[in-house]
Amino acid sequence: MENEIKVTPKEVLDVLEEYEYVTVSELSALFECSPDTIRRKLRELRKSGEPIIHSRNGLSLIDKEILADPEKAEELAGYTDWILASFTSMVKNINRVKKLLPTMRKTLAQNTSKEERRELKLNCARALTMLTYVEAEEEEEALNP
Repeated sequence: MENEIKVTPKEVLDVLEEYEYVTVSELSALFECSPDTIRRKLRELRKSGEPIIHSRNGLSLIDKEILADPEKAEELAGYTDWILASFTSMVKNINRVKKLLPTMRKTLAQNTSKEERRELKLNCARALTMLTYVEAEEEEEALNP
């Protein structure tokens, strides 16, 4: 965007604290800057330790009270580790999985409800969004070390 208004990570954080969910597009419009500028500010906030997460509703902060409670923080970390391990395993085994796709399609059709398939589809779309975001961050970091 031409003539972008300077936005600080603190200003982005203030908005995240004010709203339960907000999208990069909404932040970009609010601060009259590009989505890339917002993503850079989000990276800065994450590097400084702010617990920002992405969900289907947008960006959100993890409740710091949860992180302050060792039991809840450990539960959250365990869940996060499980998700990352699942995705890592999928990526490592993608070539084997590709060969199984025709069989998997039939099995899914026979053994899952329409609602379960819809939920699976949503989760796969979320995973794709996450992977796309990671690739964009890697490209940005390569261009701006």
